[in-house]
Amino acid sequence: MTTDARTVARLWVVALTSALLVAVWAVLARTPFPAPPSPPAAEQRAAAARDPRLVALDQREQALRRRAVLVQAQRERAFATYRAQLTARNQQAARLAATPRISISSSSGGSQAAAPAAPTTTTRSS
Repeated sequence: MTTDARTVARLWVVALTSALLVAVWAVLARTPFPAPPSPPAAEQRAAAARDPRLVALDQREQALRRRAVLVQAQRERAFATYRAQLTARNQQAARLAATPRISISSSSGGSQAAAPAAPTTTTRSS
């Protein structure tokens, strides 16, 4: 075979291998491996009752769920307090922004008046 023929043959091998891979992938994707059958619910409950680790795990889960409900309620109360304080703060800022500003300026044309001189004292000396 010539070099060109080998190159074409290699390209055909790559193309056919890729096509085979896609075909196998499509078949497996269409019909995936079946899940193993699960035991009936009664058997699962009986197994859970026999295994103390699963009983402890179930109790821990229930305790965590109760605690999560309490934490969520506490978080909602704190956030409601924050929202009320924020609203009051925003209202106060709006009231302050609406009040007129008082400008402090001199009424004598902008010049400052001189401070009075300190009184002088005289002493007698003989």
